[in-house]
Amino acid sequence: MGGFSDSLAIEVAPFGVKVCTPEPGGNRTNWTRRAGQNAPDLLPDYEASVGPMLRMLRSLDGHWEGDPRKIADVIVQLANSDEVPVRLILGEAARTREAEKWRHLTVSTVFEDGLFDSQLNMANSGINS
Repeated sequence: MGGFSDSLAIEVAPFGVKVCTPEPGGNRTNWTRRAGQNAPDLLPDYEASVGPMLRMLRSLDGHWEGDPRKIADVIVQLANSDEVPVRLILGEAARTREAEKWRHLTVSTVFEDGLFDSQLNMANSGINS
């Protein structure tokens, strides 16, 4: 999704359109309960791999950190803003901590000339190159 949004941002920048990819953590909705309503019984062969994930998701039902109304408010705020981030992590879940923990590896893989980022930044600022 991020790569698609980055490319889209560059393509639509000449038209004054800005693109932001929100990256929310878990949201406190009824998704977990509804997604599992009609799930078939887990086959024994999958218990070891899928079982723990299903139990974890069920235990988090109603306890996720994200408030959908607040997330919607942020998205509306960004839609009415002249400046938007390329990506915006919403919430304080493990994703933020993981991103910081592995940042040294993330940045170690990019060319030092920063060509793509400069194109993306120009696109998001509305500057034509």
